[in-house]
Amino acid sequence: MGRKLMMAVLVVGAVVLLAGVLNAQTAKPAAGSPTAKPAVSAETAPSTAEATQAQQRRVVKTIFSYKKDLAMTDQQEKDIKDLLTALQKDMIEKRAKLNVIEIELRQMLADRAELKQVKAKLDESAALQAAMRYADVETSRKIEGVMTAEQLKKWREIQAKERQALTGTKPAAN
Repeated sequence: MGRKLMMAVLVVGAVVLLAGVLNAQTAKPAAGSPTAKPAVSAETAPSTAEATQAQQRRVVKTIFSYKKDLAMTDQQEKDIKDLLTALQKDMIEKRAKLNVIEIELRQMLADRAELKQVKAKLDESAALQAAMRYADVETSRKIEGVMTAEQLKKWREIQAKERQALTGTKPAAN
C-alpha cells in the first residue's frame, strides 16, 4: 500500500511540475545561471518600498533577450534552449523524488523511526539537493561552452551592469 501511495504522489508531483515547465519561458531563472538576468530598477537609489514595488513590476530578461547584443546565432539559441529543456526535465524528476523523500521523512518522524533511518533519509535528501544544484551549474557551464569568448565576456558585462542597476552597487574589481 505504501508503494502505491508513493507512486501516486510521484505522478501527481510530476504533473504539477510539468505544468510549471509549460510556463517556464516566462519564469525567473536560477540566480547565477547564464539565463539569469536581473531587471533594471528605478533610476536612483529608491526607498525600500519603491525598490519592492520596482521588483514586483520588473520584466524578467534572459540571455535570449540579448540575442542581438551578443550576436548569437540561431544555432546557438537552439543549442542553449535544448540544454535548458533537458535541465528542466531533469529538475522535474529530481523535485518529484525530493517530494517523495520529504513525505517519507515526515512519516518516519511521525512514527518515531530510529535515528539511523532518519539520518539515512536526510542524507538521501541532501544528496539529491546537491545533485540538483550541480545539474544547474553543469548546464550553466555547457551554455558557456556554446558561446564564443567574446559573447561570454559581453554577457558577463551585461549581467554585471544589470545587477548594479538593480542593487545600486558597483561590481567588484577584478
